[in-house]
Amino acid sequence: MAHGTVVLLNGTSSSGKTSIARALQDIIDEPYLHTGIDEYSPHIPARFTTVSGGTAPELSDYFTLIYRD
Repeated sequence: MAHGTVVLLNGTSSSGKTSIARALQDIIDEPYLHTGIDEYSPHIPARFTTVSGGTAPELSDYFTLIYRD
């Protein structure tokens, strides 16, 4: 199996993550797929996900979705 590369861009809303991803796609020779976590979260099995809120969220061994107002 061939190894791949993952580039993770983390930041607040409107911080420029999409602009950076598009700029990287323009200058990197290999093809890179640009996608967001919103595309993946609906496909994560519920047994691996903890949904939490508040200032002290309950953590999961796999994925934690934190909802805050």
